[in-house]
Amino acid sequence: MKIVVPATTSNLASGFDVLGMALEIFLKVEIKYDSDCFNIMGCPKEYCNEDNLIVKGMKKIFEKVDKEYWDKIKNRISINIESEIPIARGLGSSASCIAAGLVFANEYLFKNHGKSKFDNTQLVKFGTEIEGHPDNISAAILGGITSSAIDNENNTLYSQKINISSEFLERYNFYVLIPDFEVKTEKARELLPKTVEFTDAVFNLSRLALLFTSLINNDENLFKFSFEDRLHQRYRSKLIFNYDEIIDYSKESGAIATFISGSGSSIVAITKATENNLNYSGKNIGQSKKNLSFDKKNEETYESDRESKKDYFEENMKEKLRYINEKYNRLWEIKKVKINHDGAKIVEG
Repeated sequence: MKIVVPATTSNLASGFDVLGMALEIFLKVEIKYDSDCFNIMGCPKEYCNEDNLIVKGMKKIFEKVDKEYWDKIKNRISINIESEIPIARGLGSSASCIAAGLVFANEYLFKNHGKSKFDNTQLVKFGTEIEGHPDNISAAILGGITSSAIDNENNTLYSQKINISSEFLERYNFYVLIPDFEVKTEKARELLPKTVEFTDAVFNLSRLALLFTSLINNDENLFKFSFEDRLHQRYRSKLIFNYDEIIDYSKESGAIATFISGSGSSIVAITKATENNLNYSGKNIGQSKKNLSFDKKNEETYESDRESKKDYFEENMKEKLRYINEKYNRLWEIKKVKINHDGAKIVEG
């Protein structure tokens, strides 16, 4: 069986532990259940055992149905992993693995033992039991942008994919700025305060409300003001080298919003797709042409670049990242991504 799971970003600044978004960066897993022995290929050696999160996802489903099935199959499983998702960069590598295991076991028990399938909401709940929070796992399974809440008193998880106009999202470009260093989720959570100021809580609630309103009403003005936060990023940013420079350069290059992806270390930037952002010399060609002072040569260059749809944000940020990499001996890179709307899916088997 072959399964594809998207990477995810979470929080989206104001929606701490609530919002998730699936991205077109993928984990591809092939799982066979008639192998001569237990085997995992394509991941670091320390994860090639039963502590592997794909295996934990499988085991969770089997234990919900009948543990005896797991005892019979576990030593015959072969897993081959191909992943584009970097580990510990805030892009949901853990959630994607858990999702792959859940989806496999759910389908296997249905096809081979006639067991009723768990629905996606139940899969998100099981994944949350492993992951500890629902933001990434919900987006990995459901796709798109998701909102989740946990009711601990009643042991209930609420998780929904937000119905958003694809036309609205196409107005924006999404980029992930990925460094060469890790930030562990546990470490990032340790930095968070036990209590927060009332005004900060209200601030985040207002921005989260603005985000939902902008998505429902297709409101561009509200959308760009929604990605602000006072609950977690000021603390987590301390774990990200060059954070202030990356944010400043992104804004200078035309980003309307930036936020830490999950707990880091990656950073997400959003630009208007209809604007050309900044060119190398810093001229803002995102303004209407009539507001700019062009000589004949600049005008010809403008028209040529506009026709070729050159992505000035990406090109300009590559220049800035080269400077940071050389100065600080880092390896930041930029990747333009699309929102994935499908979530985890079986592509073969």
